[in-house]
Parts: sequence; structure tokens; C-alpha cells
Amino acid sequence: MLRYACRPGLLALQCSTPRRFAHDGISTAWKDFVPEVKRPRCYLDFTLEGFPAGSVVIELFSEIVPRAAENFRCLCTGEKGEGLSYKNTLISTMVFGVYMAGGDVHKGVGSGGESIYGPLMDDENYMVQHEHAGIVGMINCGVPHTNGSQFYITVSPAPFMDGKNVGIGYIIEGLDVVKKIVRVAGVPDVSGGRRMGQGRGARRSVMIESCGELTGPEYDQYSNAKD
Repeated sequence: MLRYACRPGLLALQCSTPRRFAHDGISTAWKDFVPEVKRPRCYLDFTLEGFPAGSVVIELFSEIVPRAAENFRCLCTGEKGEGLSYKNTLISTMVFGVYMAGGDVHKGVGSGGESIYGPLMDDENYMVQHEHAGIVGMINCGVPHTNGSQFYITVSPAPFMDGKNVGIGYIIEGLDVVKKIVRVAGVPDVSGGRRMGQGRGARRSVMIESCGELTGPEYDQYSNAKD
């Protein structure tokens, strides 16, 4: 489970059984799923040590995890007001070959943040599996139903996160950017690829310089990633 330091006193709750998300009762991998709604698409522009490092475009599973997807979208646009935006926040943790994590809108160090619904947000479901690189999901406090604003992006398959962390979207453009940043600024994975949260921190400063939602022609210029 990918987690961050959180206030004491939270009790562990039972996790739901992990499932692939289903469409008309048919279990299907996320890359082959054809949505019946127009999913939101958001972008993150990164800097590395103050210099432009590239951008990513993320398509959110709004029909699978509508509340979590809306939480991420609003944190990208900043429309909920001061203190609820990913803009100018740090990527606090990067682990070689595994993931990057950020979104601490309060402290910037991976131990704070909050959702647009309040300090903590429930897990909607675990229907999105981490079978591919480029999955975006929510970081919790180490127990279910403790999501805030922090998120992760995987750079390799991470099945050990299934049933523990809520996947909310995937990268349709810029996965190479994330992999390069993690390779340059990441720390070693001391778990041997078996767990999240075992290596923390970063060797270089990476920041989300700007972010937002894509609409109109900008939305349409990207096609769903299938590779």
C-alpha cells in the first residue's frame, strides 16, 4: 500500500476484494475499456531543479471512480480555492523503476494534504488494477479510506497496490517524461519491487509548475494510449 504519514488514531478497515473494472458484466483490462462518457483530461507541467522537464496528460476514470476523479480534476484546476491546488507543489518521493508521488498541497513533503471534500476521502473501489506503467492513483495514510490530495504515477506494473490504492486514471501522453524524471531524481527501491513506501524522498527537486484541465481542441489532440 502506498501511504504517507498521517495523524494517529486511524483504525484499519477491511479492504474490498480487488477487481478489474467491469463493463456490462464483462471483466476487462483498463487499456481495452471503451468509456461511455467523455473522461476529463488534465495536464501537469514539471520542472527539475527549476528547469522545464516536460509535461504529462492524464485521462481520469470518471465513470469508474467519479468522486476521486473529480477530486484530482479540481486540484489540477485550483477551482476550489487557495490551498487546494497542485500548482507549485513538490514531487516529494520518486523511487527508481516504481513510481513518483506528490500532491501534498499543505506541507509539500509527503505528510499532508486534503481532498476537496474535507481532510480525508473514502476509497471508492479498487476496480482499476496496476497492470501497466502510467497508472495514476491516490495515496492514503496506510489504511483504507484515508485519501487526501496526494497521488502517485507508476512507471512499471505494480500489482502489490491492487486492492490497497485507488487507481483514478492513466497517462495518455508523457509517460516517458515521468520515467526520465524518476530515473534522474529517484532514490533506490529498497523493497525489491514488492511494496510501496519503502524508499522515500528524492535526489533532486521536482515541482509541478503548472496544471489544469484540457478542453476543446487541446482535449481532442490526444488519443487514448494503447501501448
